[in-house]
Amino acid sequence: MFTRKHVFAGMAILPLFFALTLTAAPNPLQVTIRQTNAGEMRFRITVVNPTDRPLSISIQHGHDVLFEDLTARPTYENIFNLSDLEDGDYVVLISSGKEKITRTIHIQTETKIDRQLTVE
Repeated sequence: MFTRKHVFAGMAILPLFFALTLTAAPNPLQVTIRQTNAGEMRFRITVVNPTDRPLSISIQHGHDVLFEDLTARPTYENIFNLSDLEDGDYVVLISSGKEKITRTIHIQTETKIDRQLTVE
């Protein structure tokens, strides 16, 4: 059965859909985080900023900000050596205006015990 209540619900959803579509970022930031060499604790963070808007790049551990940089360049690139950091989760936060991108780098030390037995 088609009632006035159903018509109102459909009309409310349509403007919401258009509002979400129109506010989408036309040129979103592109972020890559890659290890420079296998086995090393060095990472390259690259951010492509097609709108040249100011952006902030930070690395955080809990409430501590370990690194922060502000730039408006079209491409940001930096290599970070994380070998002196303690085990744990480190958050890379890139923000520009209302756009926020987070990536987590998990550092965990593993100790391998290799016991061997020989019979002579």
